[in-house]
This record gives sequence, structure tokens and C-alpha cells, in this order.
Amino acid sequence: MMKNIVLNASGGIVSNDWMRDVGVDMLYSDIRQNSGPLNASYASANQVIKYTIADATARANFIAGLKQSYTTSGNDVSVTYKKGNWYINSTNYKRAGDTIYVNMRSNSLTTSGLSATDLNYYPTTGQPAVAGTGTFYARPTSDSDILTFAELCFIKAEALFRQGKSAEALTAYKAGIQANFDRMQTKLNEWKSAGGANPDQLPMNAADITAYMSSAAVVQTAPALTMADIMGQKMIAMGLSYQNWNDLRRFNYSAGNIGNFGVVYKDYKRPYEFTATNVMTGASPTDPTYWFRRFSQSPHESNYNNEQLMKSNPLAMKDAIWSAPVWWDIPE
Repeated sequence: MMKNIVLNASGGIVSNDWMRDVGVDMLYSDIRQNSGPLNASYASANQVIKYTIADATARANFIAGLKQSYTTSGNDVSVTYKKGNWYINSTNYKRAGDTIYVNMRSNSLTTSGLSATDLNYYPTTGQPAVAGTGTFYARPTSDSDILTFAELCFIKAEALFRQGKSAEALTAYKAGIQANFDRMQTKLNEWKSAGGANPDQLPMNAADITAYMSSAAVVQTAPALTMADIMGQKMIAMGLSYQNWNDLRRFNYSAGNIGNFGVVYKDYKRPYEFTATNVMTGASPTDPTYWFRRFSQSPHESNYNNEQLMKSNPLAMKDAIWSAPVWWDIPE
């Protein structure tokens, strides 16, 4: 999204910098239980938000972190967000800092874009302040992956590693990482050729890719390679693909005990918000029914094909189906 916006006398944008999203930990943080994160609004005129903060320490800490002008009156802190700034339209002081998050939206002419090819998200009509540019995987002009060369490389790496061929597995593993960089670079170059100014749609620096490939983030020697390394890089490369979920189930999440590979998805836990212990009854990660393993069937099946549905699995219409292992998903 745009930041450090400079306006001219008529309110038009003269210059700006760009800010990437800091990321939201949707698995382990309590941000959603605290009413966040909230989308930023654009101040087309000066906006004053009054926060009532009864706790003196919290109030002092909030004031200390302010970059905007403010006034105080008892427990109230009134903050002025000047024209051209982003602000959170909420009186909850705990959410005032949510301007560090970038909206994931990407638009087109039919959804408030400025032209048929303008994919930016503009939250305020008539103000070309960009609040989001979408993501690599979810723009209207993004590719829809069915099968990529990078995925095949990681499948090959896993197969070779299972055969004890660590050197060959390392080659396939590194080829998968490079293939994903190459695939992304191809798309980024297409967006650049289309005239995009958004830095998130411009090609990566080739030197940065080279540095990453030789860094500690990538295993460099065959004896050091683990299944966790292969699957970790595969998850990065696969993006939004549901195959990541298939892999999580195949390797029993962070419980391990699959082959001799140890824990493949290290530190993976149930999401912080998970409370459905009456549905997924497993008491510990080593219990197969502790993890999310299936979706329940559509009601259409029970309405029109119930006899065959119940033959498919005796738990088909019970809550226990959500964590019932699939035939290829049962720990060895």
C-alpha cells in the first residue's frame, strides 16, 4: 500500500513510498479475539479519533508511540490524522496500529479500479490512494496452478530421499526451489511489461535469488538434508495449493511417526482459536483424531444418497468425521 503520501494544495498525490504488509499470524496469535486486524481508511480530510483509555500505563504507552498530534483530557486521548494519512476508523486504541497491515484486495474496473487494467484497491472514491495491490497468487491476472515443474521437483526429491539417495534428492530439492523462483520471475516480468509501478509486481533482484540459494535457508550438503527441509520448501513453493494440506496429513502434522523421518512439520500446532475439542476429540498431537483430516459431506449426499454415504464411512454424518484418518493418512 502507499505510505508517506505527499499531497499538493488541491489534495492530489504528488509522491509516495510503498509499504509491504508485515503479515498476520493467523495460526497462533490472538489478534482476532481482540477485534482485529481492521482495515485502514484514507483521510481525505483531517480526522480526529478520540480514544478512552482508563488504564494509566496503557494510556502513557499509547501516547509514547504516537507520531500524530494529539490532545488529552482525563482518560481521553484525541488523535488528529492529517489529510493524506491512513488511520483506523475505530475508537479502540488497541487497533490504532493496524495500519501496518495491508488489505489483500485487488480490483478491476468492475470493482472500483480506475481502469480495466488497474488492479489496485482504492478505498475512497476519487482519491487514488492505494490501500492494496493483491497478492502474487490472488490477483485477477494471476496464474491458476494445476501442476508446476517446482512441485514435480519436490515430489522427485521426496521419492529419492525415501530411497536413501540423498545426493540426488538434494539436487531435486534445490531444483524445485529454483524452479519456483523462475516461475515467479516469469510472471513478474509479464506484469512489468504491462507497465505496472507496484514494486510487488516487479521482478526480483537476480543477485538476491542467488544469495538465497547459497544461504543457510537452503540445505547445501546431502548429509544435512531432511524430509522436513524438502517439505518446508515445497510448502513455500506451493502457495495456496490444497496439496499442502495433503502433505500435512501424510506426515501426520507435527506428530511425526511416519517412516523414519522424524517430525516433518516442526512446531505446527492447532490454531490458537481452536476450541472444538468436542468435535476433534484427540487429547494430544500423537492421537490421529487430534488433527483436521477431512471435510464432512455435503447435505446433498445425506438427502439423496444416504445409503451409499453411510456405506462409505460409519462416521460420515457425525462430527467425528472431521478428524477421521483417510486411508492413505493413517500413521505407519
